[in-house]
Amino acid sequence: MKGIGMVGAKLAAFVRAAPWAVVCIILLAVVLAALPLLLLPASVSNAHTTITSVSSVVVLVFALFGLIDKPFTPGQIVVALVIVTVVVTAGLLVWRAAEQSRALTVTDEVELADEVGMGNGDTAVLTVTAPAPRDRLRLTVDADEHGIGSPCAPMSLLRITGEGPGAPVEARIGEDRETMVDLAEGDRSIRLELELDTDPHCRLSLRVTKAVLDNGRSREPR
Repeated sequence: MKGIGMVGAKLAAFVRAAPWAVVCIILLAVVLAALPLLLLPASVSNAHTTITSVSSVVVLVFALFGLIDKPFTPGQIVVALVIVTVVVTAGLLVWRAAEQSRALTVTDEVELADEVGMGNGDTAVLTVTAPAPRDRLRLTVDADEHGIGSPCAPMSLLRITGEGPGAPVEARIGEDRETMVDLAEGDRSIRLELELDTDPHCRLSLRVTKAVLDNGRSREPR
């Protein structure tokens, strides 16, 4: 208790001696609280963003109490806290860069319509909401067969069209057949049409076994 009282007395003396430094520290605290809200992308949950904001301010407060107990001038303390703010900001920027390049698995969020008992020329509709913008969907589609022309899936094709750049993409059906589909820039509400090209006697029910969003298109050579 005595140590806390001494720190409190030094803090009070600091406030009286250098009110300008107190204003600077308050501004730094506001900046640190706001930075996670401004820098972290939408794929980071609100809870994690809030925790990061609070933690950043706590780091500043602990640094302040650690410095005020040492023989530093108010100017030196403010400079040290600015350095703390810069380091936290750099960490947030690194986190933002890593988060923006992270692949997002959305298999469980994908919805298919008109995908049951499809024949040649029929079209299913795939929709999914991206947690954060990505420019490519890595899609794997398998199928259950109902027709008399089995095996149908290995010889069948899907013609995939959406709002992304480029011509429709042709995709093979099967667990090991991954297809890359370019997406419209910044689009989080993804809608794709999957037109089936198969034998007239075949009937297939489609199912998405894997769907991953990434920014792979921007990393590929053009």
